[in-house]
Amino acid sequence: PLAGLVLANLGAEVVKIEPVGSQDPFRTYAGMYGIQLDQAGADWIFALMNRGKRCIALDVASEAGRPLFHRLIEQADVFVTNLRATAIDRMGADAETLLAVNPRLVYARGAGFGFAGDIANDPCQDTVGMAYSGFMDAVSTTEEPHYPPGALSDIATGTNLASAILAGLVKRS
Repeated sequence: PLAGLVLANLGAEVVKIEPVGSQDPFRTYAGMYGIQLDQAGADWIFALMNRGKRCIALDVASEAGRPLFHRLIEQADVFVTNLRATAIDRMGADAETLLAVNPRLVYARGAGFGFAGDIANDPCQDTVGMAYSGFMDAVSTTEEPHYPPGALSDIATGTNLASAILAGLVKRS
């Protein structure tokens, strides 16, 4: 989410695709840093991470949705995702397929545990990534692991992914 936010803040037209019948978990985010959020708080978190983006609901993998998805890809400069390989393959949104639709596309994918290895397809988000990397131990002032507020892992990886996308656009030019 942060890579798209950075690009939108820089003036890019960002289209966020949410699955039909499901929604971005941030739309109903219940708590943050031990604080329970009401609906206004959840709405604020969603707006914070998605400001400047247009959101559409689309079943990318369906017979009806795939042609629209491909039309979006034909017109796009960038496709960015943080989905695991199994979901990407199921949706037909792998690099090979999308580059066949638009050879000038900059295809960018973030992955919590990388693209290969025993845990590459395991779910990962900010807290899990910091725990596995040892970051929570490194920043702790005690013997207990400590989660530093601010989603530092998400911010660092999202910002770096946005920078990599910009580098891809420069190289393509």
